[in-house]
Amino acid sequence: MWETVNLRPHEEPDGNDLIASTELAIELAKQFFDTTNLVGLKSEQVEQIVGQPESWKSSYNFPFYGRDISNSIVYRFDSGFFGWEFEVVFDDEGKVMHVLHKSIE
Repeated sequence: MWETVNLRPHEEPDGNDLIASTELAIELAKQFFDTTNLVGLKSEQVEQIVGQPESWKSSYNFPFYGRDISNSIVYRFDSGFFGWEFEVVFDDEGKVMHVLHKSIE
């Protein structure tokens, strides 16, 4: 799900590589978030299961749409042309209420 590819593999390394999710990673992320019930889990539990969104090496490890709700974690899987963004929304007690699925086109 966290597999990435360099979209500029033939250019000289200059620290500005364009790293994106592979098509397989995007499909696996969609399948994971479609079939995994995170409701009721605390943020630490979500990060144990899914990982920290900022920890993986991607040029797109920030929200595409921004955050709808400030108390949330956003996972973005983006090829640079299409993908999915999943916003895990927490209640006042810090437990997952629901997950928003947003297509990136």
